[in-house]
Amino acid sequence: MSRSHPFATIALVVDTDIDAELLRVSGLIDDQRWGEALRSLGSLRRIAPQNPAVWRSLAMTLRGAGELTEAQFATDQWLSLDDGSLEALRFKAVLLGERGKHYAAV
Repeated sequence: MSRSHPFATIALVVDTDIDAELLRVSGLIDDQRWGEALRSLGSLRRIAPQNPAVWRSLAMTLRGAGELTEAQFATDQWLSLDDGSLEALRFKAVLLGERGKHYAAV
């Protein structure tokens, strides 16, 4: 009789919950509800600190809220977890440009 490991089921539920919450946060970002998105992302960041999608959403939310320095930190975390992401590199270049650091953006 084959049995799956109980922690595998827990991990699947957590991943599903994270994906569902990220989808909800995406809607908040689309609606420019920065405060609500930031609150949700705070808990997601604690639950899934190694998930690049969490840092991506956090970077976008912080940029939308006008927190460009913090958005760059979140983008750096995103890049450290998803090293080859062209989207993250472009996002970082835009942030640097918005912060007046054009020399670093190129």
